[in-house]
This record gives sequence, structure tokens and C-alpha cells, in this order.
Amino acid sequence: MDNIFENGLTAMEVEAKLERVRQSPGGIEKIAAQMKALIIETLLYEGRTRQLYQMHKLNQGEEAVYDVDIRVPAYAMSIDGTPYKAIPKSGRVRIETAPIGSRILLKWTDQNYRKFDLVVRGTERAKSSIQTQEDDRAIKVLDAASDAYNDALLQTTTTLEIKKVIQALATVRNNRHVASKIVLSAMRTADIMGWNIGTGGGTGIFSPATQEVLQKSGRIGQVFGVDLLEFVKGEIDGKDVDIIDPLKVYVCTSPELLGVFTIRQELMSEALKDPNQYGDVIAFMEEVGHFIQFSNGIVRIDVAAA
Repeated sequence: MDNIFENGLTAMEVEAKLERVRQSPGGIEKIAAQMKALIIETLLYEGRTRQLYQMHKLNQGEEAVYDVDIRVPAYAMSIDGTPYKAIPKSGRVRIETAPIGSRILLKWTDQNYRKFDLVVRGTERAKSSIQTQEDDRAIKVLDAASDAYNDALLQTTTTLEIKKVIQALATVRNNRHVASKIVLSAMRTADIMGWNIGTGGGTGIFSPATQEVLQKSGRIGQVFGVDLLEFVKGEIDGKDVDIIDPLKVYVCTSPELLGVFTIRQELMSEALKDPNQYGDVIAFMEEVGHFIQFSNGIVRIDVAAA
């Protein structure tokens, strides 16, 4: 079927074309499919925080208190979104949780044409926005803690070399931790592919079907048996941003020893009508906290800028 909404048609020509398609077999479904395509735009961002940290769901009224090693710096995310060094008392640390959210506006005029598609896609994008915020906070805390115990390794070239990764893996193991994840930006994937040691996908990693699966899961393969966890760009405040600095790579211990993703309030939604904007507003919110428990299980590699 030709594109109903092609450029260069007058309003009357579009109406006539729509009417012909509507009267054809399955015409309404054809129109709906093309209208839905206009609001999909890109693949949705899929969060990685829950793969990197261990999760802890708080009971009602429970405080977020965790054991720490007073010899090893611990870091947490403040309510205003700034990482800070946590101060232990009697070998324990209490962290704060903060709300993060997103909302969508469904214009009444748009709902007359494609209400179902707008609600579904709007909900998906709002949830994706919250996952982006989760990951943005998780990486900020991880970065703050990355050189609190272990010195960052400086890569003097503009590409990530395997020797630095081996050195980082050895440092983590020397601290009596087990390296579990190599956390990196999608822009560093080219360096990994250049090693030609196999990342689980080989050259097939660039096939469209494989790319979609990898972008959703983030796990693009393994190096020396350690998972590669890839972060792509996310959308925050309407702008595409790098969740992780392309010039930084983190080798991290297992989630059980790295830190905690604390959940006080699971994702919830509320809807209301806003006559000032002539639409329905659906707000999504969750209350969470991010905590790096043992910073000696993190080694950061800084790659030189081009």
C-alpha cells in the first residue's frame, strides 16, 4: 500500500485517498498501521541498572540501611541527584531514596484519530524515560566511586586496548572480588570488535535483527568470560545524552558485592484531565535509591580523547 500521508497532497486529496483505503478490505487497519508508524520513531531505551546492581525492595516503613566495610569507601545518590560519599556509623550506612518520574500528554484532538496507539506508545516511552533516569543515576554513582579505592588506569591511545582490560580484571581479582561486568559505551564496541577475539556475535553483531536484540539486553558478548554490558544514548528532558562517557570503561564486581538498587515505591501511574492543555495527562513515578557498597570492586579505564 502506498503511503497515505505522503507530502505534496492537498487536504482534499488526502481525504479522498483515506476514504478509498477505508472502504477497501482491512482499510481501517491499514490506516491505523501507517499512523502508528509516525509515533514509533526509534527503539525504546532499555534499562541496564537491574543487571548491574542487586535489587532490594523495601517493606513499608523500612529504612534503607546496609552493612559496609569502613576501610572501603561507599557512595550513594542524594535526593537532588548528586553522588556523595556515605559516612558509615557502626559499620552501617543509611541511604536516601528519591522519586523519579515522567508524564505524557494525550491531546483530545489526537485521541479522536488514534487513541489506542497513543496511549500504548506514550506509556512505553514514559517507562523508557524512567529507565533512562535510573541508568543515568546508577552510572553517576558508579563513576564517583570508581577511583575512591583503586586508581583509574590511563589508556594513552584513543582506542581501548586489551592489555588495560586485563590489568583492570587482575586488579579486581587482587582485591578478592570476582569481575562480573565490563561496562562501556556503545561507541567503545568498535574497539572490542577490533580485538578479533570473538564477542559472542562475531561479524553478525551488525545484522539488523541481532542489533535490536543486543540493544534491548545490553549484553553484547563476553571477554575472558566476563560479560560486556553496553550502554546506548538515552533521552533526558527531550535531549539525547550519553548515559556513560564514551571515554570511560568500568570493570565491576558481581552485583551482590557492587551495590544496591533500592526500590521504595514500584512504578505507579495516575491520570487526570487537564482542560488548560485540552488533553489527558498520565504521570508515572517510582521512588528509588542507588548505592555503591564496595568501591574496591570497581576499576575505571580512561581512554584518551581523539
